[in-house]
Amino acid sequence: MRWLVILICVVLGGGVARAEVATDDQHGITMQVPDGFTNFPAGMAQKRALFSYSKGEAGAPGFEVLGVTALGGTIGRESFDPTPIARQLAAALGLTLDSASRRALTWGDFELDGFVAKMRQGDQVMTLAGVQVPVKGEAVQIVLMHLGDKDLGAELQTVLAGFRAESNWLTKDERIGKLIAGGLAVLAAIALAVFVIRRRRARAA
Repeated sequence: MRWLVILICVVLGGGVARAEVATDDQHGITMQVPDGFTNFPAGMAQKRALFSYSKGEAGAPGFEVLGVTALGGTIGRESFDPTPIARQLAAALGLTLDSASRRALTWGDFELDGFVAKMRQGDQVMTLAGVQVPVKGEAVQIVLMHLGDKDLGAELQTVLAGFRAESNWLTKDERIGKLIAGGLAVLAAIALAVFVIRRRRARAA
């Protein structure tokens, strides 16, 4: 009988927990909150914080925090060295930076430069992963923190897959389209000028 009740719940959708979706109307953002993460109010005390979630017991091994903050402006496409950023974060937390490296990530049609880093204090290790996202109007930064030695790159990519917002960047196809349109406009102007010159020469002859 129990299996029948479970089957009915699944069919009706009552037996499947729906993942939480975070929204920020000001920036037009919706974000699928990863399984296991719940609201982390302490993270909202940060300046420009938009979302803050955590998983596990605070301070215990395996504890994770997911935070999204506004950057106060837009970002360009140039690559950057993540080491200075990671070093400043480590210093602010009273930790020593072990390593930091760039990590290629994707968001829709865009390729983004993320970073992963490992920090420590004695035998205590903390890992980080972060990426800046070119949201239209004001870019945001997504950061994952984990107490322990864990590569968070794949997890951050999963967060990006569920992150939705308009961008101020053009996709590759949009850039090509604008290049073609601009090129055609230039060619049309040149063709018109040549036509006028030829017409004047014909009249003069």
